[in-house]
Amino acid sequence: MASPSGISFKALGLIAAGVLALIFLTIIGVSIMLAPPAPPKGPDLFSENPDDFIDIEDTQSGGAMLVTIVDQNDPTRIASTLRADRFEPIGEGRRRLDQPESWIYLDDGRAIRVNADFATMLMPDPNQAPESGTLEGNILLRAYDSTPAPGTPASDEQQPTLTARFEEPVEFERRYLRLSSPGRFEIESAQVDFAGTDLTVILNDLRNRIEMIDVVHGDTLVIHTDAVNDQSPQESPASEQS
Repeated sequence: MASPSGISFKALGLIAAGVLALIFLTIIGVSIMLAPPAPPKGPDLFSENPDDFIDIEDTQSGGAMLVTIVDQNDPTRIASTLRADRFEPIGEGRRRLDQPESWIYLDDGRAIRVNADFATMLMPDPNQAPESGTLEGNILLRAYDSTPAPGTPASDEQQPTLTARFEEPVEFERRYLRLSSPGRFEIESAQVDFAGTDLTVILNDLRNRIEMIDVVHGDTLVIHTDAVNDQSPQESPASEQS
């Protein structure tokens, strides 16, 4: 069903879901790169004394971190970056990132920036992708139509074309490809402002698509008709109707 202005209400959810999907798929990819190599085997690893076994948690030290991921199909193109003031194990297979910031660079020149106070990832096996993770505190997502150069972040003065804020933690589960945030979220863009509570997104990895979007409580919906009327023919409201 489409709104009176011709914008599909389903498209509103896709805005939130698409941004979330990019963020967490990037987190999963980055976490694989962060996984430390397995400790070398030696005689001590076969000791009968449990106290002689190496704890993988003790082999990792906290510190600032910056990771760059390149496009699998084009190694000269930066696909995303992830930095944190501190990255360290916190016990029970969990890793913590303080002040994480990620930039995701799309093929068409657009970029997405995500910030939070900290993130935690459940990684029982440090050589595997995390089973789950959480972003917490001042979660802010910003999308930009372009950046000064490919793989270069937008300046603080450049205005984002879309901003999303989450008041409660944003969680993901790798096994089910499920993303959720139980609290209030707000999305602001030139075309639409949308707010609601309790967002769940389920991805379909095999079909490379969003399988389900569920917003338990919709709140505010503002459609900027002037921006909608300025859309190009390829982005006409009729093409968005479901």
